[in-house]
Amino acid sequence: MASINVIEVRYQGNRSVHQWVKLNPNEVNVFENGFLAEFKLAQQNLIAYKTANPNCGQPMNPPCSFANNGLPGQSPLPILTAAFTNPGGLDPAGFSNGAFLSDLKNGQAGDFASSMAGSSTYLCNLVGSASFSPCALNGVANPGHGYPINFFQANPYNAGKATGYLTDPACVKATGPPCLMPGMSSMSMARTTCPLARVRPWPTAEERSTGSWEAGVLGRF
Repeated sequence: MASINVIEVRYQGNRSVHQWVKLNPNEVNVFENGFLAEFKLAQQNLIAYKTANPNCGQPMNPPCSFANNGLPGQSPLPILTAAFTNPGGLDPAGFSNGAFLSDLKNGQAGDFASSMAGSSTYLCNLVGSASFSPCALNGVANPGHGYPINFFQANPYNAGKATGYLTDPACVKATGPPCLMPGMSSMSMARTTCPLARVRPWPTAEERSTGSWEAGVLGRF
C-alpha cells in the first residue's frame, strides 16, 4: 500500500446479558397439529387440478380448486374438509377461495392457518359450539368435527390479541391490563470504513472513495 493511502477500521458494539424479551405463546400453530403437512397436500391438489384444467380461473372456465377430486397426485384433506363443512353440509366454495389459493401459491401456510383460526365459521366447524362457547353466539348449534378448541391457538378465547409473559406495572397502572412490555433484543455491529485518499501532484485535486460494511446480530441471552 502506498504511503498516501489511508485505511480506517472502527468497531461499535452493544451487548446485553440476560435481557428480557416478550414471548407470544398464543401464536397460530401449524406444526404439531398437522396443518402444515396438510397445507403441502393442498398445494399438490391444486397443482394436479391445474394440470388437468389449465384454464381454470379464467372466464368461461371453472374456478381453480384444491379439493380432492380423485385426480392423480391428489390426497384427502381432512382438516380443511371439516373446516368447510357446516351443519348444512360441505361448502365446496372454500376449496376455491381466492385468498386460500393465493396462500397455497405463495407458500403462506401461516396466513392460511391464521385465516382458519380467525374465522368463526371455519373454527366453529372444526371445534363445535358445545366445546367452544363463542360458537354458540352464532345462533345455530354446530356439532363440529371433534377438533380441540386449542387446535390453532393455545388460548382461542384471546384470539387476535398479543400475549406475553412480561408486563410493565407502570403501564398497567396507567391504562389497565393487558399492557405488555415491548420486546427487546441485543445487537452488535461491526463497521469498517475505508476512506482511500490519493492526492495528486497538484494540491487542489483530490480523489476520495469510501466503503462501509456492517453486520448486525440479534440474539436472546
